[in-house]
Amino acid sequence: MNPGQQLLTKKNSGSNAALAAAAIFLLLLSSSLWAQQRRFEITPFAGYQFLGSTEVYYSNAVGDVDIKDDMVYGVSINVPAKYGAELELFYSRQDSRLTFDGGPFGSDETLFDMSVEYFQIGVLRGVPKGNVLPYGVFTLGATNFNPKKEGLESEWRFSFTFGLGAKAYLSEKIGLRLQGTLLMPVQWAGGSVYFGTGGSGVGVSAGTSLIQIDVRGGLIILL
Repeated sequence: MNPGQQLLTKKNSGSNAALAAAAIFLLLLSSSLWAQQRRFEITPFAGYQFLGSTEVYYSNAVGDVDIKDDMVYGVSINVPAKYGAELELFYSRQDSRLTFDGGPFGSDETLFDMSVEYFQIGVLRGVPKGNVLPYGVFTLGATNFNPKKEGLESEWRFSFTFGLGAKAYLSEKIGLRLQGTLLMPVQWAGGSVYFGTGGSGVGVSAGTSLIQIDVRGGLIILL
């Protein structure tokens, strides 16, 4: 190979490296733009929901009822809003069972199967970091405690949630979302929750509270 051919080879190598660097830069830039675009999003999600225990009066005894830890699934819808925020609506459902713990001198009992549903609306706000959006989200809405036992009726209570998470935008069409959520039904302020008919059932005394936590992941679909 003569010196001219060697120089041409070096120039071609340099051009290829420059083109590769430019392509990588444009890819990173486009990923950043995807993350910053204000677009309508639908995110089906699944995860695990735990906690959900509180003190009750049941069968002439005081103890704890517990919504057993179980899977949770649902969907979030996010709509662009002002000042870089998003309006979020979400629905989630946990199919579980309610148990009673009578303490060291009482008996334990599985009361019935039940579902817990959250219907929420709120605001999500984050600061983009390239194609990743770390965020916080706050919502208000209602929670439905639905016992799966004949003769028992569901109970609706006001609730709110607070979550922290991150979205990672993989392309113009899809992304991934991970979130941890604190769920707080305001169930028994100034009243009680009672599952039952006649003189028997599960009564929850006024002033107690219930907190649940979920960890969820979902696939973002951008429209």
